[in-house]
Amino acid sequence: MDTLDFIAAQYASKIIEDSKGNNKLENLLNTALGILAEQGPFALLLWAESSKAEHIGENLIEKTTLLLTEDLCVMEALPTGQKLSVFFNEQVGKRFSLYMMVRQILERMLIYARYYAKAKGE
Repeated sequence: MDTLDFIAAQYASKIIEDSKGNNKLENLLNTALGILAEQGPFALLLWAESSKAEHIGENLIEKTTLLLTEDLCVMEALPTGQKLSVFFNEQVGKRFSLYMMVRQILERMLIYARYYAKAKGE
């Protein structure tokens, strides 16, 4: 069984794999971390759905969906045409302990993604 830290690290590398390692990517990841810390996972997902810069939003949504539905199994499969932010709020937002666990995993994933981006840019 994989640890949550290991799973977060795997998804972090997948988030940035299509992006070029540069300061812009690091800044976007810092923005994402700030949103997560200040407003929470729902706000982060809304930001990702609206962010087109460096494909970070698309990658974050795609990888977070896989993380929550396949690896952590905390959500059902995302219905076709439904936004992840809304579905997340319905599935996870109602259960405080699950919400906090997911928040911590997303934070760890974004921190690792920032380090991967920094290493990729050097």
